[in-house]
Amino acid sequence: MVTPGVLSWGLRLLDLTPRALVEVRSWHLGPKLQAESILEGYDHEVEKEMLLQSRWLENGYRLFDISASNTLSMDGFGGKAMESNCLIMPKELFDGIGGYNEAYSEPGGGLVNHDFYARAVAAADQVFTLLGEGTFHQIHGGAATGLTLAQLDKALERWWAESRRLGNDLKPPSREKFILAGHLPPECRRWLGQTAEESSLRRK
Repeated sequence: MVTPGVLSWGLRLLDLTPRALVEVRSWHLGPKLQAESILEGYDHEVEKEMLLQSRWLENGYRLFDISASNTLSMDGFGGKAMESNCLIMPKELFDGIGGYNEAYSEPGGGLVNHDFYARAVAAADQVFTLLGEGTFHQIHGGAATGLTLAQLDKALERWWAESRRLGNDLKPPSREKFILAGHLPPECRRWLGQTAEESSLRRK
């Protein structure tokens, strides 16, 4: 699920410079990371009722109110990220980097998303982190989010091993090319304050 302005803001930013890349940050629907919340009874029915009660169809930005940060958003919009679940780019840039690497064969693609993100960022002339918008992951028993934390740790070992075998030692890209651009709906402003506080506590 995405907030209402992802496409309009993304396309607007693509017009600012050739070979631009727009990355959208991600959250998990529910009270915690889904690998944790599924152990506490969070499931499709709970999520369905939560979405209904939020009245998100009247205001898509209310998704920020019923979500938890994940590894892509826990340090806020300005923090480093290893991937994005929504990238907007010109077709020429996509074709120029050869699309996704089909050599990744782990369930769900393993770290194929990380690999694609790293190559897209490296090839782009400018990268925009879209402020005030987001993608929201629904529970669906995915290759990563359908696992417990212990299972996820084991899966990550396999995925990193596969990536290294393919010659890709993935690291967070430098923020030099990144520009924060967009807007701040009220629901996102409240979340930003929580994120700043959480990030500060982790660093103490």
